[in-house]
Amino acid sequence: MGNKHLHLIVSDIRGAIIQNCIIVERVLDEFLSGYFCKGDLKEELMTFLLCTERINFRGKADIFKLIIDKKENKERFAKFKKENPNIHKDINDYVIEERNIFAHYLFDSTDGYNERYQNEKKIRFIKFKVSKDNPDIQYLEYDNDRILQIQNTIRRCGEAIIGLNEDIAKNPV
Repeated sequence: MGNKHLHLIVSDIRGAIIQNCIIVERVLDEFLSGYFCKGDLKEELMTFLLCTERINFRGKADIFKLIIDKKENKERFAKFKKENPNIHKDINDYVIEERNIFAHYLFDSTDGYNERYQNEKKIRFIKFKVSKDNPDIQYLEYDNDRILQIQNTIRRCGEAIIGLNEDIAKNPV
């Protein structure tokens, strides 16, 4: 397998993960806008605030957690919380953190890595962590099982929020 082919494989994996993360963020936007507004105002909130760079993904996830955990919403979201007890951790650890790695970290295509990929079936990203006193390079490796775990967790988060949005649409506040 040539280095170009390996780059295509990594690009496909990156694209799938990033695309699924975008979907999670959009359904989270839909939840937040639907929670605070209805009708045209909901669309305006999404268009002018949520779907822009004004509020980052982590900020939206934090607001989502506050709403779900709010004492006044305990009954309303009890079933969702019971069915998705780790949703906040999964959004932060998988959707946001892994998305950042797959979107921003350099794929290791150094000499010899192509052979290593053939033997170990792992892709590796390079994380440059530079502080003024200590430049550091870290390598993050992903085998097929870890990639599938990430994809499944991201998909599960998206599906859970879509279900919540559908429930809210049927039973508005």
